[in-house]
Amino acid sequence: MMVRAALCLTLTLMLAACFEEETTPIDTAASARGQALVQDCTACHVIGRRDNLVGPHLVDLHGRPVASISDYEYSEVLAALDFEWDSEKIAAYILDPTGTYPGTMMAYDGLSKAQAADIAEYFRALSQN
Repeated sequence: MMVRAALCLTLTLMLAACFEEETTPIDTAASARGQALVQDCTACHVIGRRDNLVGPHLVDLHGRPVASISDYEYSEVLAALDFEWDSEKIAAYILDPTGTYPGTMMAYDGLSKAQAADIAEYFRALSQN
């Protein structure tokens, strides 16, 4: 009985964590900083249209299943994953792409954790428009 209660509590907390980000208001200052920072990404990615460049487009990135753009060829490592992009995953990936998913084709560095979080917040804001 104790194990069942602990399992129920764990599942409840996990579900609450999943919905917490969606109910948290957008940090408009962080999103604005992220919008300025994301300009560096446009060398390889399109932000506002569903066109791919060296990297896949980033339209509706937040909440999108990983490796889900049908006309883009992803690395084997990303193609093998199964999750939806959220703020935490976006920030971790852009902060250290090859360290987060060794074998990925994306290479980028030079961001702080705060800057990566700002970019993730910008993508979250875009997904709510």
